[in-house]
Formats: sequence, structure tokens, C-alpha cells
Amino acid sequence: MTDSELTKEEFCRRFVEHMTKEAGFKTFNDGRPVRSYAEEQAPDYWENCGPDTNPEDAAEADMDCWED
Repeated sequence: MTDSELTKEEFCRRFVEHMTKEAGFKTFNDGRPVRSYAEEQAPDYWENCGPDTNPEDAAEADMDCWED
């Protein structure tokens, strides 16, 4: 399956899986779980970037904006 054939559900699953694996921590400083954040962001990336977007790349782009 190419990225352009991904369903919204598969895109979101891969986005969340990648972000939670690569974040390196389970919760943000404010106590919010990374998984919850990822689950909220994934549909927005699907809608705004389109089905041709690689979900792992989208998750990485989001994480690149996080402050240390």
C-alpha cells in the first residue's frame, strides 16, 4: 500500500504510533499524554495535508515544533 492509498484511519493509526514511539516520553510537562495529543492532531494532518502525506513524516514535522 502506498501512502496515497491510505485511509484516514490507517493514516491516523500510523501517525499516533510513530509519535508515541519516537517522542521519548509518555506525557508532556503539563501531564497531557503524548498519545492523546497525537490522536487529536492526526485527523488535522490528514485533512490539511491530504492522503498523499506520509504519516510518519507528518508526525516528525509536528514533533520538530516542540520546545525542549
